[in-house]
Amino acid sequence: MSGVVPQRPTVELKVWLEGGRVFLTDQELNCFITLTNTSDSERRSSSSSDTDVNEQAKPRLAWLGAQIYCLCVINESRVLPPKLRRLTDSNTASPSTSFVPTSGERGYCIHYTPSTILLCDLPLNPQQSKTVTYHEKIPVGPPSFSGGQVRYVYKLVVGAQVVGKSAKLMKFPLQVIPLPSKLHLRYPVLRAEAGLTNPDDIPNPFIDTPTKQSEQKSKEFIINVQEALFDESSRKSTRSYNLKQGIEQGDNICTVYIVKPVHALGDEIVISFDFKQAAKVRSMKVIVFLETVEEVSEENRRSPGTTPPEKFRVVTEHGMQAQDTLFLT
Repeated sequence: MSGVVPQRPTVELKVWLEGGRVFLTDQELNCFITLTNTSDSERRSSSSSDTDVNEQAKPRLAWLGAQIYCLCVINESRVLPPKLRRLTDSNTASPSTSFVPTSGERGYCIHYTPSTILLCDLPLNPQQSKTVTYHEKIPVGPPSFSGGQVRYVYKLVVGAQVVGKSAKLMKFPLQVIPLPSKLHLRYPVLRAEAGLTNPDDIPNPFIDTPTKQSEQKSKEFIINVQEALFDESSRKSTRSYNLKQGIEQGDNICTVYIVKPVHALGDEIVISFDFKQAAKVRSMKVIVFLETVEEVSEENRRSPGTTPPEKFRVVTEHGMQAQDTLFLT
């Protein structure tokens, strides 16, 4: 009589996001999740316990779930916390058998989608695979942002548990970009697509349904957004600003002209300087910075009376150009 020690079964989980990890608010996320039993199907035992060995190499998945949420992390020494329950060690402990998407997180969960159970009680034979799809709209909220005072982080969480083992979570960060509200007002097609989901279009999580219709809707939504953004960023409306010496009634140094106020990522920013009105003051050099400003509003500041205002303002520079103008004026 001969025998072999049964190989410990392992369930491998793979997640694939259609179109990458950058999304617009209210855009549909399509996720494909594949479960595979990586046990070797050729290893057999010739003993009387053949059935037991084969059953041990055949794990059973208790459940598979998914959820999207937006996490807010703030500098609590500068910013007042939102009126929400703070995620702490007591309420984000590692789950044993339950699906707790925010496990291990710190901060405040300000937006989230319903927790979805995609399947349950699934046996997997050695080398067998099972693929399920997860469809959900990105919750409408603030854009993904990593600042000095506040951070907004979106994550897709996929959790699973094999019978007899602890639950495991996989978290995927998402980059979410909101659509300006004026685009919804100006372009009816975006306003219609940003409405509530038709209940008839919600797929049954326990049944594999065709995804062609949802994929087509997602592609049409992206095309319409691209056309709206291109139209908005292509509008030319030159604006002028006078730079003066001093805060109030100083002498005019030059007039700055910006060709268009709205730019898309990758656009070239064109600015012109007119020194014709600079009769008394001459400019030696022009320096231009591209920067973002993060500022905490007064109603959300902690101890505004005792903390200097500059502590609530963070400026990040992204580029700089300089030009000598002494002999041009």
